[in-house]
Amino acid sequence: MTKKSYVVENGLTLGLISLAALVVFAIALPRWTHHQDTKAIVFPASVSGMTQVTATNTPAAATTLDSFATLDRSTTAALDAASNSVIYANQQTGQSLIVRAIRKPGGLILLPQAVGTVSKVGSDECLSTTGTDQSGQPSSSALCVRSVGTLTLQVAGGGTPDAIDANLSDIWKKIS
Repeated sequence: MTKKSYVVENGLTLGLISLAALVVFAIALPRWTHHQDTKAIVFPASVSGMTQVTATNTPAAATTLDSFATLDRSTTAALDAASNSVIYANQQTGQSLIVRAIRKPGGLILLPQAVGTVSKVGSDECLSTTGTDQSGQPSSSALCVRSVGTLTLQVAGGGTPDAIDANLSDIWKKIS
């Protein structure tokens, strides 16, 4: 009587199961998690006393908003990641913010022509500039960036880094 060896059969079965699991994780897992990068970024209608600018409520901003939409489409296509840009404005004070979000990790990227002071405000990075406005009064502006996980948010506007960062934090709570 010959004894049948199950070691070969069991080894082959375990090998096939392991190979199938590897294929699932190598092919299917990236597809299952990929949707996070392209999930739309939706901004609130208002933030910090400012209202989102649209072509309807501010017709003069239509060209700028079209430029942002083109930039967002090209960013999404090039990086395969959701991108969205908006403008918030307070009609009474004239204050405005330019806000951009992208579902990719990143940080403050400075161009060679960028002039200003880089600082940390909390865990965010900010670039601030000071100067004079058209009437000769002192003015300041800042760009602050927060990047956590796969979401990067940039907020720029007139004001100090602390003020812009406070707006960034308010928007972050609403979109992340």
